[in-house]
Amino acid sequence: MDENETPEETASVAKCILKLGTPGGFPLCLPLGTALNSSEAKSDSKPEEVDEENTSAFQALENEYKTVVERIEKNDALASFTNEYKKLYDALCQEIEQAWKMVDAAHTREQNAQDTIDNLRHQVSRLSNDIEQKSRLGLDQSDQYGTLSKNKEGLMKERERLHSELIALNEKLRTVMEYQDTLERKNSSADLRLHELNQELETQANEMAKEIRFKEKMGIEMDQVKSNLEEKAAELSSMEYQVKELQKKTNKLDTALKEQK
Repeated sequence: MDENETPEETASVAKCILKLGTPGGFPLCLPLGTALNSSEAKSDSKPEEVDEENTSAFQALENEYKTVVERIEKNDALASFTNEYKKLYDALCQEIEQAWKMVDAAHTREQNAQDTIDNLRHQVSRLSNDIEQKSRLGLDQSDQYGTLSKNKEGLMKERERLHSELIALNEKLRTVMEYQDTLERKNSSADLRLHELNQELETQANEMAKEIRFKEKMGIEMDQVKSNLEEKAAELSSMEYQVKELQKKTNKLDTALKEQK
């Protein structure tokens, strides 16, 4: 770990992980903000796109994630913890990727449903116009040629056929709209799951930051204890040397006293 780097800086970088996406640099949780198209005014709404500035920010965060992992790997005391976190991070990324695939699929089905609704509405409008035109034609012919009852009967049958087809299309339109409502609920569930995954990843990032701070603090304390022990050992060695020197002097004095006697 860089000697000039503080535990707070390392923890701050680690917490940036929760904002990152998959290893390709995509965000974990883009703002959905994409309420599914309803059967009325929402037909032109589109998923919110990530602008270039956000994309650059996500890339920068990913680079910070790689940097902090490299720094942690240099610390032997954190090596095992880093491996466990990487496994958890990869698992969460895979689950988030699956959730995004589900959201994309739901959006695709929703768009297809909206296209079907628009097409059915167009057909309903066309049939309504046809019925109105044929009704007018039948009345005009009846007024002008009071004896053309056969043609009028044919027009009435055609009108009934178109009316039946119109009823069938309206029923199909209702079914498609119900299906679209179901897609909206599924999309809401996917959005909720993505939020839960981001919360889980944030929790793990916070725990990792706490673990890093704790182990770095313990490392500093161990270094201090080691330094104190070395100082005490040096003092003890000095005292032993002094005791030996004093013992030598004592022996010399004893010898001198014996010689004087």
